[in-house]
Amino acid sequence: MIHVHVLCERFAGELRCSSYIRLLLPLTHATNVSHIRMTCGRTYKKADIVIAERTWEQDLAAAEELVKNVRRDDGCLVYTIDDDLLALTTDGVPQNSFMTQPKIRLVELLVRESHGVLVTTDRLKQKMLFYNNRVLTIPNAIDERLFNSGTAPVPQNGNERPLVMGYMGTSTHDAAILMIADALRRSLRKHRRALTFELIGGVGNRATLEAFAGLPMNVLRSGDSMKYPAFIRWMAQTVRWDFAIAPLEDNAFTRGKSDIKFLDYSALGIPGIYSRVPAYLGSVSHRETGLLVDNHADAWEDAVDFMVSRHEVRAEIARNARSYVWTRRTLTQNAAHWREALFAILAARQGAEGRRLLGKGTQHQRSRFFERVRQAICAGVPADSTMLIAGRISDELRDVGGRRAQQFPRDGWMFDPERIGERGRLAVAHLEELRHLGAEFLVVPATAFWWLDRVLELKQHLESRYRTAVDENTCKIFALRLVSRRPSEQSPAPLIVPRVDNASGNAIAESATTLG
Repeated sequence: MIHVHVLCERFAGELRCSSYIRLLLPLTHATNVSHIRMTCGRTYKKADIVIAERTWEQDLAAAEELVKNVRRDDGCLVYTIDDDLLALTTDGVPQNSFMTQPKIRLVELLVRESHGVLVTTDRLKQKMLFYNNRVLTIPNAIDERLFNSGTAPVPQNGNERPLVMGYMGTSTHDAAILMIADALRRSLRKHRRALTFELIGGVGNRATLEAFAGLPMNVLRSGDSMKYPAFIRWMAQTVRWDFAIAPLEDNAFTRGKSDIKFLDYSALGIPGIYSRVPAYLGSVSHRETGLLVDNHADAWEDAVDFMVSRHEVRAEIARNARSYVWTRRTLTQNAAHWREALFAILAARQGAEGRRLLGKGTQHQRSRFFERVRQAICAGVPADSTMLIAGRISDELRDVGGRRAQQFPRDGWMFDPERIGERGRLAVAHLEELRHLGAEFLVVPATAFWWLDRVLELKQHLESRYRTAVDENTCKIFALRLVSRRPSEQSPAPLIVPRVDNASGNAIAESATTLG
């Protein structure tokens, strides 16, 4: 189990919705609790992995200190971001009141200095790759624990009362509503007795509400301090929307956004109208899981008219969207992606650190380490055998008493963040392929021990099928001959390599010490 310490961004002292969606809920999901122990705070704490979110404390000096502390403790720093905050600048100059010059430098620092970056969309990934070559995309997923998985509380028809068109958003989204205000006003006038507009949040400017003066519109108050889990439960119990809208401007900033509104609406069984922008093109199928609409007034007015008049299609869209989300986009199906991504970043960090340790050790330390590995190989691997060496084959292991050494694996997929979900399967298949081609032993030096901790399928495969010939602090050696074990049988005791005491010349049967 690894310890993950999360440093969340806060707004007015409270955790943001993104903190729950991107970090707290996935990392504490049942899928991950046996692998991850998560803590959360505002200040640094030593851990296997430290995750910093967005602008964190919005303090450049604090970010610089964080990087220094993680390096001092030989930790692993991961940065997570769900908006293209750097798109709110032009040539490094802030174009938005939220992104000040120190915040720009803070984001650039954390992206650049982290061992890996987690993002929500591939478009955002392409932007972050400019600063860091290890960026992993994990699309958002809803936490099924917050939603009622039974029948959605959406009215079955609108004949007995006016239909309700809803919108949910933060107070920074006035521009999205004002973008389609003319279309909404025309629709509300046209269907005055049959349609009302209900808005939750999304208003930071009084002019936004004044744009709908005299029309059937009202604002629902959920409570200013309500946290995301409580807000979603409140939504599920309170809203009775026949359909919802999700207008979104098309610009450099919004092109990095995700489809979270589609997920929330659909999980609640609410059919939606969505701007035809990158955020929704991957998940909304037009007239199947939602309506995709160009960002001009006539198109939005037509879409609202369609939803008002086509009850059967509206209900079908709601069912399809809900089915899509509940079968493909919940944490039950996706929470493991967070764990796999973090393990991949940590594994790459540890692999690099192992190579760094060998590089920075004195020549005497390096020679002593590899001599212990050579001793283990000589004791556990017969001469004239073919052995696989996990990781890069060091010069010291290329010729050990005539034994043939081959690299495992033979290509770079073990370190490819895009293939983290396949790593275990690929490792097992590749091992078996090389075994059938004549490999008789697998040698895992201490510099590659992280493989056995992070690639659990490989570890389980080795331990369940093959004998451990040597089990030392400096290396493990597996004999790649199938063994058949009854429950009462014990595995052969691993070989303890005798160490020769240089002072006395006596052999001491104890585990070797690790380098450093």
